[in-house]
Amino acid sequence: MLEVLLHLKIKEVNLDQEKENEIKQKKIKSHKHNVLKLSKKEKKRKKRLQELETEMLETKAEENKQAKQKNLTEITKIVFGIYFRILKSSNNTKVLGVCLQGLTKFSHCINLDYYVDLLNMLNALLSEEWLGYREQIHCVQTVFTILHDQGDTINLDPTRFYTSLYSNLFYVHASKTHKDYQLLLKALSDVLVRRRKKITNKRTIGFVKRIATLSLQLLHNGSLASLALIKQILTQNKAVDVLLDPDSSVGDGDYQAEVNDPEYCNASTTALYELSLLRNHYHPVVSKFAKNVANGAPSTGEGSLPIQFSKSSPEQLFIDFDMSEMAFNPPVKPPMKTQAKRRRSRIQFIDPSFQRNCSS
Repeated sequence: MLEVLLHLKIKEVNLDQEKENEIKQKKIKSHKHNVLKLSKKEKKRKKRLQELETEMLETKAEENKQAKQKNLTEITKIVFGIYFRILKSSNNTKVLGVCLQGLTKFSHCINLDYYVDLLNMLNALLSEEWLGYREQIHCVQTVFTILHDQGDTINLDPTRFYTSLYSNLFYVHASKTHKDYQLLLKALSDVLVRRRKKITNKRTIGFVKRIATLSLQLLHNGSLASLALIKQILTQNKAVDVLLDPDSSVGDGDYQAEVNDPEYCNASTTALYELSLLRNHYHPVVSKFAKNVANGAPSTGEGSLPIQFSKSSPEQLFIDFDMSEMAFNPPVKPPMKTQAKRRRSRIQFIDPSFQRNCSS
């Protein structure tokens, strides 16, 4: 039932845009009036009619606008009232997951005064042991959506949310949880791409290394999306290039993959060795992406990608190469039909008379 709320078009209502459209329409009408050449009587009559029509339209538009504003406010209050009540009292993971999805989608409608309380609630929610990894990812995504929109006005240390996202990556694999990678991709894009200026280089490198490792346990569309995300990060942050250098003497200590904190796992002391495996992947596009990333993600020249792949987002690649409908992309060419060659008989007879008896 709660999933119905996700289809509300609260996000699409833009009253300011409607007002601009009204002003534009008035200018067009005014210009049309100036173009028409009418007699004095016709002009007066036309002018009076236009004034009456304008008054009627303005009255009607104002009523519609006020009604729309009132309805929007009431719907928003009801929706967020439901969501906040669930956050405070419910421990049903399915209901909570839908609630967090709604908060992520409609976070721009929340009053600024409630942002801090909401973030504190989500922070406390992450401490609950019964919370599943999907709900934790939803929590993280909601937090970073809010921080992206209103980050300058909120004083919050997001370290815990980074750690939670990082530690939950390996729960997704090629079996039952693979479809959840689409949710992870959105959260990772929010953290590593949209908020790239707010995250340290050490943390970014740690995430990139774990995403590369994760790509080995995903289906080909998940591996593609992972490589596309790594490629995107490489082009935006040159500090990540250290992972393309196999020289492990850079940095202090050894890479500790078991440490669930990207800041302290020493990922800069290792390299993306996973690319050597992905270059020999059964899927040709995954192989191309792996070679592109290994070469430093060039946009042109040797090792570059075809334009239809280079401009696709990780989320789009995950959808385009999905095999849930049992369709391989690109299509597998059927084997060529060949006629079997007739083999010569290898039977030899010592006695010709015996051969004649056998053939007769």
